[in-house]
Amino acid sequence: MLKASFKNELQNIPGWRTSRKLVVFESDDWGMIRMASKAAYERLEKKGHPVAGCPFNRNDALENNTDMQLLAETLSSVRDSRNRPAKFTLNNIVANPHFEQIRQSGFAQYYFELFTDTLARYPDSDRVLEYYREGLQSGVFSLQFHGREHIQVRHWLEALRADKPLFVDAFREQMATQSAGPVSSCQIECLDGMAVYSDADQPVIEQSVTEGLNLFEQIWGFRASSVMAPCYTWRSDLERIWDDHGIRFIQSGRAQRVPRSGEQKSGLKRHWMGRRNSLGQVITVRNVVFEPSMDPSHDWVGTCLRQIASAFRWRKPAVISSHRLNFIGSIRPANRDSGLKQLRALLDEIVRRWPEVEFLGSDELGQCIAAD
Repeated sequence: MLKASFKNELQNIPGWRTSRKLVVFESDDWGMIRMASKAAYERLEKKGHPVAGCPFNRNDALENNTDMQLLAETLSSVRDSRNRPAKFTLNNIVANPHFEQIRQSGFAQYYFELFTDTLARYPDSDRVLEYYREGLQSGVFSLQFHGREHIQVRHWLEALRADKPLFVDAFREQMATQSAGPVSSCQIECLDGMAVYSDADQPVIEQSVTEGLNLFEQIWGFRASSVMAPCYTWRSDLERIWDDHGIRFIQSGRAQRVPRSGEQKSGLKRHWMGRRNSLGQVITVRNVVFEPSMDPSHDWVGTCLRQIASAFRWRKPAVISSHRLNFIGSIRPANRDSGLKQLRALLDEIVRRWPEVEFLGSDELGQCIAAD
């Protein structure tokens, strides 16, 4: 505990500072198929896959009407010093694999469908887009770009052609992948959707990003200004493509995973709050974690409050990582109920301890830093 606290303090020292108490929630994976359904989970478990060991397998699924409604209500229930509601930046995956077309190609070609079309096929999801748009209007949601898909397409198709059970059995359930152990591994599960490991990957990833950003605008009616690369994994030359398509702000963890050519491994590149790259894009850093589904026995509210206090002590914004799986209930309703209960407790305590707090979206934080 002391070692983790000391490390957190040290990591908050460098970078952009502000006297304002700014809180930003960044939530990844919205729009992505993860576990297809409770029935799919049960069939995979029956086949011997260790799905029960990973919280993403147990809980994460495409958002439905109830998920969206209850999250929006929870955020709306708490106001900041400007009488604005708590806000989540929902980082959007805009497309999912088109499984039938991929199967018909013999796993030789990749095809996708818009996540809006995926929603149309799922039960209890007919109002999800309506809730998104209402949330944008009311200020509880900000929508930003997470990728065309959350899949490293070349590695994924290779795994399917190699008839690897981890992927083939998932594919039969109309899902891209599953976790093979208690900790989700981006490389093993082919989730690092913007990772360039070879020259062959470069044009594929560039096309995916370009197409994905255009689809984002097509769906939402505005360009994304902020990006969160899946699994914090990208090479710096991809930043030029982002810049060419309107991305001004880059969301990151404290370390970016940098793929190494010729091998499915990554190095690390450290970041700090407000760092600017050679193109002038602003990099923001997640310095707080709120992931109650990862370990239900942990005191996430207490840990999160301590990390927020550390950020504010060093005059940093508190940028909170909180993935979609914490607020999804189609597989296990108790997971959503617990996540929202803890979120409400966290929000209530934030405004009590720091009444001057301001809730911002990721794009708004980037604008604050860029204006300095």
